Order: sequence, then C-alpha cells, then structure tokens
Amino acid sequence: MPLIYPSDVDSVKSDLKSQITGLNATVASLGSQVPAATLTQWTAESANITTFANSSTSIWGLGTQMDQGEAYQKELTGWNGMFKSMGGNVPPPPVDPSTSNPPFWQAPPGGQSALGSAMGSAVTLAIIGGGIYVIHTGLTIFGVLKGKRR
Repeated sequence: MPLIYPSDVDSVKSDLKSQITGLNATVASLGSQVPAATLTQWTAESANITTFANSSTSIWGLGTQMDQGEAYQKELTGWNGMFKSMGGNVPPPPVDPSTSNPPFWQAPPGGQSALGSAMGSAVTLAIIGGGIYVIHTGLTIFGVLKGKRR
C-alpha cells in the first residue's frame, strides 16, 4: 500500500487546474467547430473537475482523493485527444500511457509490481520456513528425528 501525502494530491489538483485552463482555451479557439452536445458535455465535466481541483485536501481519504484525481487525468487525456482531432492546439495530455512508468507499488499493464514481486517472495519464504519448522518440531516430538526432546 503506497503512502500518499497531501502534497501528492495537491500536485494532481494543480495539474488538473492547468489542464482545464489549457483545454478551455482550446475549446474557445475552436468555437463553432465543437458540436453543441460535445460542448455541453465538456462544460459539465470541466465544472466537475474544477470543483474537485479547487476543493481543500483532507488528510482523511487521501487515497480516494488521489484515485479521483487520477481518474480525472485519464478523462482529460480523452478530451485532449478529441479536441486535438478537431484541429485544436491542446496542451500536453496529463497522462501519456505510452510513456508513463508506474511507481514501484503499481503493476505495469499486464505485469506485477516490484513491490508485489518482493512481497510474494517474502511470503513464500515465510510459508516454507514455517512449514519446515512445524515438520521438524513434530518429527522431533514424536521421536522420529533423533535429538533432544522438548
């Protein structure tokens, strides 16, 4: 489980604010090229994201706040691509799946995280070690192994 600090959430919120500002400028420059339905969806979504980005960060529920911020980043990546396809000059996307390297505690797509791999090895060793101890102790108690009885 990763440690998430308020500054981590604040950083994501700051990125969201700058992304929203850039995409709002893009939408304004595109003008009538943006279909009315798309503009309505964008207006509602950007309002939701702005509300989240302007909210105060609480130490309670940092993981949930981080998850929400990352979900909004992914949504903005989709909007970014849509406005770019309309010919808009868009800011760099907040999340670029082709180049992002997940932190050590998150698994890359189709893989296992470094932390998960290490934890899996440690658990396996603990189980094997515990099993050997139990078997050895049991065999010693019942006199199968020669040695001191406990």
